[in-house]
Formats: sequence, structure tokens, C-alpha cells
Amino acid sequence: MNAQDTRQFMQRYFEAVASDIDSALEKFVTDESLKEHGRFFQNSFPGYRIEPIETVAEGNKIAFYAMFHGVHSGPLQDIAPTGKEVAVPFMIIYIVEDEKIVGHHITINEAELLRQLGVLPAPAPA
Repeated sequence: MNAQDTRQFMQRYFEAVASDIDSALEKFVTDESLKEHGRFFQNSFPGYRIEPIETVAEGNKIAFYAMFHGVHSGPLQDIAPTGKEVAVPFMIIYIVEDEKIVGHHITINEAELLRQLGVLPAPAPA
């Protein structure tokens, strides 16, 4: 796939995730760890959405700087649901082959997520 094909594929993937994550994961993803990751966050933040902010595509790789938006309505590891809405920045690189996501690398600001859930205190002012 070239970069433009990869961008179009990812647009279809994000649209599918927004309507039915389980179906989208089965249709678009062969990377088992990404499937687990998606289902984990769907359990904790049902109906979450991803807002791409910046995108870079090269060949079969596409990188996103994005925001994760969701409401904490299910358990997150040992944190009981708080009902709090979160918006957390993250970066992800997807590797796409034959119209399937076959690999990924992700970095999310976990400390910011925990602060927004009220588990960690806000940083002290400078």
C-alpha cells in the first residue's frame, strides 16, 4: 500500500471503530495486542472516540498524534468507574499490510489519564 491508500484505509477503520469496535477489530486488525488494547479501553470507556490531530504516512506505516476521548464508565484495572470524562493525548503508529493492521506502537500519557480520573494529583504550579 502507498501512503494515500494507507490514509484512506485508516479513515475507514476509524469510522468503523466509532460505530462498532468489535466488528471493526475483526474486519481491520490481525494484531492481537491491538485487539486486546481496543477491547480493554472499550470496557473502561464504552463508546470512546479517537480524534486524529496530526498524521504522517509513509508507505504502509501511518502515525497519528491524537486525542482519546471517553467517559470512565467501566473498571480500569483496579480503578472503579468514576463517570469522569477524559481527553488524553497519545501517539500511535500503525503498520498496514493487505488492508489489515498487522502491528502498532503506542504511547499514551498515562499520568494525565490518571490525573483526569482523580487518581493522581495535578502537578504543582511552577
